[in-house]
Amino acid sequence: MVAHGIDPRLQDRARELVQKLGDPSPRTRDEAESKLFDLGPVAVPALEDALGDKDLEIVFRSERLLLRLNRQVP
Repeated sequence: MVAHGIDPRLQDRARELVQKLGDPSPRTRDEAESKLFDLGPVAVPALEDALGDKDLEIVFRSERLLLRLNRQVP
Protein backbone atom coordinates (compact mmCIF):
# COMPACT_ATOMS: atom_id res chain seq x y z
CA MET A 1 0.00 0.00 0.00
CA VAL A 2 1.25 3.47 -0.86
CA ALA A 3 -0.40 6.47 0.78
CA HIS A 4 0.14 9.93 -0.65
CA GLY A 5 2.88 8.57 -2.89
CA ILE A 6 5.07 7.42 0.02
CA ASP A 7 5.72 3.78 0.70
CA PRO A 8 4.83 3.13 4.40
CA ARG A 9 7.91 0.92 4.68
CA LEU A 10 10.07 3.99 4.05
CA GLN A 11 8.30 5.82 6.84
CA ASP A 12 8.87 2.84 9.14
CA ARG A 13 12.53 2.91 8.14
CA ALA A 14 12.70 6.62 8.95
CA ARG A 15 11.27 5.97 12.43
CA GLU A 16 13.87 3.25 13.02
CA LEU A 17 16.64 5.59 11.94
CA VAL A 18 15.36 8.38 14.19
CA GLN A 19 15.78 6.10 17.19
CA LYS A 20 19.38 5.44 16.12
CA LEU A 21 20.05 9.19 16.41
CA GLY A 22 20.26 8.54 20.16
CA ASP A 23 22.54 5.49 19.91
CA PRO A 24 25.54 5.41 22.27
CA SER A 25 27.87 5.03 19.26
CA PRO A 26 28.74 8.32 17.51
CA ARG A 27 29.27 6.42 14.27
CA THR A 28 25.78 4.89 14.44
CA ARG A 29 24.26 8.32 15.14
CA ASP A 30 26.13 9.89 12.22
CA GLU A 31 25.15 7.08 9.83
CA ALA A 32 21.49 7.34 10.86
CA GLU A 33 21.56 11.10 10.33
CA SER A 34 23.06 10.68 6.88
CA LYS A 35 20.50 8.04 5.88
CA LEU A 36 17.63 10.19 7.13
CA PHE A 37 18.89 13.11 5.07
CA ASP A 38 19.06 10.83 2.03
CA LEU A 39 15.40 9.86 2.59
CA GLY A 40 14.52 13.53 2.25
CA PRO A 41 10.84 14.48 2.60
CA VAL A 42 9.92 10.90 3.52
CA ALA A 43 11.75 11.39 6.83
CA VAL A 44 10.03 14.66 7.77
CA PRO A 45 7.04 13.21 9.68
CA ALA A 46 9.32 10.97 11.77
CA LEU A 47 11.70 13.87 12.43
CA GLU A 48 8.86 16.15 13.46
CA ASP A 49 7.54 13.49 15.84
CA ALA A 50 11.03 13.13 17.31
CA LEU A 51 11.07 16.76 18.45
CA GLY A 52 9.13 15.64 21.52
CA ASP A 53 11.51 12.81 22.40
CA LYS A 54 13.06 12.63 25.87
CA ASP A 55 16.53 12.05 24.38
CA LEU A 56 18.09 15.44 23.73
CA GLU A 57 20.48 13.98 21.15
CA ILE A 58 17.52 12.75 19.09
CA VAL A 59 15.85 16.15 19.39
CA PHE A 60 19.01 18.06 18.44
CA ARG A 61 19.77 15.91 15.42
CA SER A 62 16.13 15.91 14.29
CA GLU A 63 16.05 19.71 14.43
CA ARG A 64 19.29 19.91 12.48
CA LEU A 65 17.97 17.53 9.82
CA LEU A 66 14.71 19.40 9.46
CA LEU A 67 16.63 22.63 8.91
CA ARG A 68 18.89 20.92 6.35
CA LEU A 69 15.73 19.70 4.59
CA ASN A 70 14.49 23.30 4.47
CA ARG A 71 11.70 22.68 6.96
CA GLN A 72 10.77 25.00 9.78
CA VAL A 73 11.28 23.71 13.28
CA PRO A 74 8.23 24.39 15.46
